Amino acid sequence: MNRIFLRVCSMLAMVLLTAADARGLSIGQFEYEFVSPTEPEARICGPARGTTLSGDVVIPATVVNPIDGLTYTVNEIGHAGGNLRDEDTGRSAFHDQTEITSLTIPATITYIWDDSFYGCSAIKEFRVDTANKAYISVDGVLFSKSSHGAMDELLRFPPAKKVSTYTIPDATDKMDFGSRFVRTGAFRDNSSIKTLVIGKEVIFQEGVLSGNLGISKIVGSDLWSINKNGMLVSEDGKTLRHMPPAYVTGATLKIPAGITAIGPFGCASARCSGIDFNNVTVLGHHALAESALESVVVPETVTEMGSAVFSGCGKLVTARFENRIKVIEASTFSDCVKLQTIEYPSSCRGVYPKAFYNCQSLTAFSLANMTTLGMEGYYLSSHFAKSGITKVNWPSKIAEIPDMMYLKCKDLVSLSLKPTTERICDMAFYGTSLETLNTASLKVIEDYVFEDCDNLRKIVFPDSGHELTLGKNSFQINKDAEIYIDHTQLHYGGWDGGDDWTDAFYGYLGEARFFSSLLDPGASWFTYWKELYCPGGSSANYEPFRRMGDIHEMFSYRPDFAGGAVHIEPAYPWVKITGVTIDGAEAAVTDGTVWKGKLKSNSAVMVDYTANGVHLSTLYPSSYQSGTDNTPSVFSGGVPRIRLESTSLIIEGESPVTYTVVSPAGKLLLTGALPAAGGPQIVSLAGLAPGCYIATATGKDGSASIKINL
Repeated sequence: MNRIFLRVCSMLAMVLLTAADARGLSIGQFEYEFVSPTEPEARICGPARGTTLSGDVVIPATVVNPIDGLTYTVNEIGHAGGNLRDEDTGRSAFHDQTEITSLTIPATITYIWDDSFYGCSAIKEFRVDTANKAYISVDGVLFSKSSHGAMDELLRFPPAKKVSTYTIPDATDKMDFGSRFVRTGAFRDNSSIKTLVIGKEVIFQEGVLSGNLGISKIVGSDLWSINKNGMLVSEDGKTLRHMPPAYVTGATLKIPAGITAIGPFGCASARCSGIDFNNVTVLGHHALAESALESVVVPETVTEMGSAVFSGCGKLVTARFENRIKVIEASTFSDCVKLQTIEYPSSCRGVYPKAFYNCQSLTAFSLANMTTLGMEGYYLSSHFAKSGITKVNWPSKIAEIPDMMYLKCKDLVSLSLKPTTERICDMAFYGTSLETLNTASLKVIEDYVFEDCDNLRKIVFPDSGHELTLGKNSFQINKDAEIYIDHTQLHYGGWDGGDDWTDAFYGYLGEARFFSSLLDPGASWFTYWKELYCPGGSSANYEPFRRMGDIHEMFSYRPDFAGGAVHIEPAYPWVKITGVTIDGAEAAVTDGTVWKGKLKSNSAVMVDYTANGVHLSTLYPSSYQSGTDNTPSVFSGGVPRIRLESTSLIIEGESPVTYTVVSPAGKLLLTGALPAAGGPQIVSLAGLAPGCYIATATGKDGSASIKINL
């Protein structure tokens, strides 16, 4: 009970810490993140959990941390940190707070993240304390403040400010940079401005017009562009840099002749339903992000594409690539919630991170021909996270499933792995609806891979002949789950250290049924079972771990040395004995329960069987006796020891010792002897084909055998 109590306390503490880390700490109307008490500063991360802000909102200058009782200065506005298990991680501070009508910023604020007010469509004015040294409000518009106390960069135009024309003020000699920069998303969520007039010495950052709903005409130009028919293009006229979002509304936009490139965010938030690329050959990153496209065909003339070209296109249903793309770039279709079909050429051999993030209507995508999922300099994660994918048939040419690959794909119920699949990275299937899992040839399952998988009811660990390393909370065990253990080399590699592989499991351990082919459990995990089914003659080995459930032997096992046979009788109708080998030779069954062969007192017997259709096998070493630990390591004196490390046998013992490796049918494949001087002998198995084998080492006082799966 102490172990159970400690584990529950540990899990509770982790949940509390995770909640605090991911969402900040709720105090009053707001959430905050705090730095160390020696540097008492706080970031405001948005509204408190469950709170909707409305009307005139005033951000406080200080806040008392209830944990340490200290007063912290609120000096920053920006979203909270944390991990992706939290739905709100990464959201802007006041994301979609549509009832705020004005916002007052205190003198203490020294930094505001660009996206802090995305979705706050009802804000009519920003107010800034006149003592603030970093920011200033002019007619309700938010600017940074220069060292001379004058308005500097234009940060945010109030979304609900009702003007049809707005003129960006001229730069003055009181500005720190000599030019007036206009920040990304400065006019986001505003639909009243129709004409945007650019003052003198103004520079647009990329994406200035992204998220805007109404601007249809630009008058003048910034320092890096020229104005052509109401849009901004490069000085040579070939790159479209800033197109007014409402330039074309509800119809097809035809890119003007002479333009060969749409620059980064060049047509972001365009209100067009379709696009004719005309002579365009290059699409910069976010070129058509958040546009109103309903369908798109990328012509063969397009030879270069950046990342996130169509990200956030909430109306996009179909997409087709006619050009010979090699990969689907990072975030290309992220947040395209209505995307249903995508056609791509045979030249495409890769999908980059977040390419289909939050594509809720995309139910299928074939990875069969893909050879790469990576991208240099880009965090490898979330390719299909939060999408509508229903099944995964992992490609044979990619050995690793990346971090968060299918995180929170609520409709994902089927996973098929190839023999070449070796690793599943952190949170790859977190929050999916997978029902069954066979670990197959996997070598590593990292942290939280199958956490929050409420439908996972069947987990199979076949004996693969190599180590399988499990991470922290790799598996959520649900009520009435069935876990089948045939693996003899499970290890723990979680981020919190330790060497108990049972820490890979959490949840309703006491409500699950375990099926083990091991003669000796060798792990404290079995403390928590509801029911455990083990091989014949081994229940006494599990007895020390009995705490909450019952132990059952799946079949009876009685060697008859005089008759040269083994009596094996299933105890349940769902147990089927499929084969028995004695010293590597296949035994013949007589009446269904008697398996005859050349059984001797030092014979090794392997029993193959199925439990509810899952294949298991148990190797009874020579002279096995029920209720004792007969692993080779306990033998001493002249009895040899034999074990498998990677693809080599390690044999030890006092000479003379001979060894053999045979197939289940008894065919001799390898044989040899230890040198007279003794010492370990390393026997490479690299030349054997993948499959099941039996290795036996025989000395003057006995023999030892192990089952091998290569």
